Amino acid sequence: GIGFCGSRKASAKGIDTVTDLADQLARREIAVVSGYAHGVDMAAHLAALNAGGNTIIVLPEGITHFRIKRDVKDAWDWNRVLVVSEFSPTMPWSAANAMRRNETICGLAKAMVVIEAGETGGTMEAGKSALEMKVPLFVAVYEGAPVSAVGNEILLERGGYPVKKSRVTMRGNIAAMLNVATESPTDVSSLQGSLRFV
Repeated sequence: GIGFCGSRKASAKGIDTVTDLADQLARREIAVVSGYAHGVDMAAHLAALNAGGNTIIVLPEGITHFRIKRDVKDAWDWNRVLVVSEFSPTMPWSAANAMRRNETICGLAKAMVVIEAGETGGTMEAGKSALEMKVPLFVAVYEGAPVSAVGNEILLERGGYPVKKSRVTMRGNIAAMLNVATESPTDVSSLQGSLRFV
């Protein structure tokens, strides 16, 4: 699977980007792995389900707190959704659990994709966790980056790989993600040609 993280208050451009990337991956039988917050997380799960793919929801609380949210209710299919929690069944949500959960997403995924990161906060910490855990980190690059993505540049400077649109397909370029997900050896930097800003 490929992990996704980003702002709860993602821009329209961010939601379009995660929807495009998750859709493409799901159609190639790559599972989407993410949290269960509004914004980027929910858009990733919904895109995977709408594409007929599989998705993994990683909770920052005990499993007994889980409910199917309205955002994904119409696309829900228990044959294609896995809900997991590393916490005791009745443990409530907490910020500490959410940060720890980000590491679990990194551990379940072959790579992590940051859609929009602030300078601080959960998405930035998820990106740092991926880098520390040596999980390949892909970061959306925008022309005229939204305010909600100011941390993307920081993660790129720390070693994240840029995700841009393909000049050929005009969709997000997932070639490097596919290679990582299918364990094909690759030099990610060699796959960044023929790209333009998302």
